[in-house]
Amino acid sequence: MRSTILLILALTHSASAAARAGGIMKQLKGDPAEVGKQRAQLQREVDAILRGEDPDAPPAEEPAADDAPAPAADDAPASKPKPAKKAGGGLKVNLKRLPVPLVLAAGGWRALAVWRWRQAEAAVSSAASALEALTGAAPSCEAPSDGPRDPAARLALASELEARHDALKGTVLPALAQLSQRPPKALAERPAAELQTLGAALKARVDACASVLSGYEAIGQPPPPDFKSWPPELLHARAANLTAKAAPLRRIAELEARLGRKNLDWEVAALDDAALAARIAQLEPQVAEREATTEKEELIGKVEAALWMKGQEVPIGLPMKNTTELRAILKKLKRAAE
Repeated sequence: MRSTILLILALTHSASAAARAGGIMKQLKGDPAEVGKQRAQLQREVDAILRGEDPDAPPAEEPAADDAPAPAADDAPASKPKPAKKAGGGLKVNLKRLPVPLVLAAGGWRALAVWRWRQAEAAVSSAASALEALTGAAPSCEAPSDGPRDPAARLALASELEARHDALKGTVLPALAQLSQRPPKALAERPAAELQTLGAALKARVDACASVLSGYEAIGQPPPPDFKSWPPELLHARAANLTAKAAPLRRIAELEARLGRKNLDWEVAALDDAALAARIAQLEPQVAEREATTEKEELIGKVEAALWMKGQEVPIGLPMKNTTELRAILKKLKRAAE
């Protein structure tokens, strides 16, 4: 029996059970005074537990004797008052009639219940602190002030808070950072299932944005500045169009660059095949004309420089000549210089 008592105290780590250990051991040695005290203490704690109350709470103060109304002298003898009903539905355990092993078991059970509650509260506090450190906002996790203590419910809340933390840290917050979006308010208050659904949706958006970005890089163009905020349907459609029409889009980008325009219009990537072909047909003559004009201006400059080196005047009709004539004049001047 002595080893059983010590095992219960070691498992529960209960200060109150440890304080009663001396009384229990004296009881086993036959100390009547300690037996009465131990049974009375355990009786109060077990009754409190059966009523759903905190056995560690201090007892309520009784009203002073002076405040009680004095019975009238002429009144009939007062009848014996009826005992009040217990809050626990009338259930009561009289420890005076229980054997010592059952009394010890009741004390160990009570200490174990207190230990389980404290462990559950520690788990909730740890999970809430981790969630607050991640989001900057403390979740609502206070225990109910009324009603019996339920360690299982508190452990379930701790698991819920841990699941929220994992969903936020694993998918939601990294995805929001990749999308350049600020986290919504009160994320710590959202259920874990809702956060997991949100994380999956954000991850799908990140993947779609990555496809669009790769498509624009393949044609040598930057993506539109607001493409991360596009609806998922538009993101998927634009990525598919960039992949399927990469060749004509690269041709248009090349022609635009030769005309001095580095970036394409944002809507060019959404055009169909016919529209892209028409755009190419429109740009090619413009590019040919632009390049011919540039070449002629360069030839005129070279001819003027060669005439200046010989000390000759520039003919008045030089700008009126075409590129073929200008090349012939320049070739002749170079031969004469040799």
